[in-house]
Amino acid sequence: MQARLCTVTSPRYPLQGLVEIIVIGSVAACRAQSLLAPYAMPKGALVPFMKSVVYATSPDRIGITPLMIGRMDAPSGDATQRRFHDARDGWVHLTEAEMPFGRLLKIDESATAGAFLASEGSAKRTGAIIDFDRGVVGAGDAPQLTDNEIPR
Repeated sequence: MQARLCTVTSPRYPLQGLVEIIVIGSVAACRAQSLLAPYAMPKGALVPFMKSVVYATSPDRIGITPLMIGRMDAPSGDATQRRFHDARDGWVHLTEAEMPFGRLLKIDESATAGAFLASEGSAKRTGAIIDFDRGVVGAGDAPQLTDNEIPR
């Protein structure tokens, strides 16, 4: 079914490698906090679907790269933190202090990564799933730094 859908929607002429599609996904597909399981499951289902799309469209020279975005400092994330997790002003600063690299992703960083992957300067690839996060992508809850490990 997936391959058939891709074949039907794919163009019928050679594109000479001119098409690069960047699919914005989430690292929750491979790693999510236990409370995010309902969010993570459909994100995880997109990974094999994207592999099927890549396989079905590769003869048409369409490059597809899923860019899996991690936790980001964004207005929608702020709204979610405030609505569902009772976050207060300053929560971003506190959260960033506990991150392994000391900060969350910023919107412009994610946009720049996507633009670069779609550019001529980027190596041609298709199907490479790229995790883009300030944490360690793995299974389970993200590791937490102790008070002694947080730089002051």
